[in-house]
Amino acid sequence: MSNPLISVIIPCYNIADYVMECVLSVINQTYKNIEIILVDDGSTDDTLKNLEVLKALDNRIRILQKENGGLSDARNEGIKFSTGDYITLIDGDDSVSENYVKHLYQGILKGADISCVSWYLTYENEKIDFKEISSAKDDIIILSKREGLKQVFNQGNFETTACAKLYPRIYFNKIKFPKGLSFEDLATVPLLLEQANKISFCNVRDYYYYQRDNSLLHEDFNQRKMDVLIVGERLISEFLPKNFEIQSIFYGRIFAAYSTIYRQIPDKTDKYQEERERLWNGMKNVRKKLKIFEIENSKVKLGVISSYFGQPVFRYIFNIYSQRIVKRN
Repeated sequence: MSNPLISVIIPCYNIADYVMECVLSVINQTYKNIEIILVDDGSTDDTLKNLEVLKALDNRIRILQKENGGLSDARNEGIKFSTGDYITLIDGDDSVSENYVKHLYQGILKGADISCVSWYLTYENEKIDFKEISSAKDDIIILSKREGLKQVFNQGNFETTACAKLYPRIYFNKIKFPKGLSFEDLATVPLLLEQANKISFCNVRDYYYYQRDNSLLHEDFNQRKMDVLIVGERLISEFLPKNFEIQSIFYGRIFAAYSTIYRQIPDKTDKYQEERERLWNGMKNVRKKLKIFEIENSKVKLGVISSYFGQPVFRYIFNIYSQRIVKRN
């Protein structure tokens, strides 16, 4: 297939300050055969107004308006109305390099079913001179499905983020993002990767992921974050039985997800005692499935080992670990 149509899905909700930069980075792609679907998820600021301005600049842009339903619902709606052979997802407050789509498609040309590129993590208001770190031509690796899943769950070259990847559109015929749940990427991306026979990874930082102070992971602990238990349980029941050969790495990733949210609960309050215990019990249940010597991720191994000494020790060790990471950066 020569230069197939690729659908770029961009959910937008109250991101008037960021969406222009995002969409302009997509308009300027060196791969031209794209459709750009902007899904306004019931924004209450000037987001829609800015989308209309952008639409006037490029006839490849389509705008979908809907009532607010969250990120998953917006993605599903954009995918539903897309017509491309392949789909890539970009969050409306991030941006991409001009070669983002080209490099993703080069991975498909190498024989992959799903292709991935690397991403650059940057913080709000940080000024970065973005440079590609390697050549797409020389640095595409092809992985089997098992190797790709191991990379994802081991938090290796690519993660469970839905962005920075290119998927065949038909994969979404049965797989949807879970409306109303947080951690939608963790819930969905493993199921998408499971459909592939081969997965490519191109080591270029083409996706610029901005950490906002108001993002879910940076918010103070709240009830929405307990969705991580629902997502973990779903993956254990729906994904693991068909991929049992990678169970240690899989359970390590679930342990990491649970423990990340557990550590966000303030340790000097009884306000979230029930939630704290539910997460801790989830960590212990997952821990039973893990063999220490099979854990490859050093941070996960540290977490599992320290958890055997109880909650105070686990928190103390990770407080020290986090302080060292901050000083190092």
